[in-house]
Amino acid sequence: MKMYAACPICGHKLCKGENGSEVDILCSRCGKLIRVHISDNEVRAIPAERYTNESNTQKTADGKTSQRFSL
Repeated sequence: MKMYAACPICGHKLCKGENGSEVDILCSRCGKLIRVHISDNEVRAIPAERYTNESNTQKTADGKTSQRFSL
């Protein structure tokens, strides 16, 4: 059975998928990177920033924090 995933930030419909689907998708409305997991009868859409940790953050030349994302 196909299920739809929506952005948890703005509610925009992101994609549809079946059981076992995993995808990182950029929301075209708010521009956030969203990680989507579809399993059994559950759809989880979580901002990918929640998966970053201190090892993925660096300081820029002006001292601000910059984050790297792996896709």
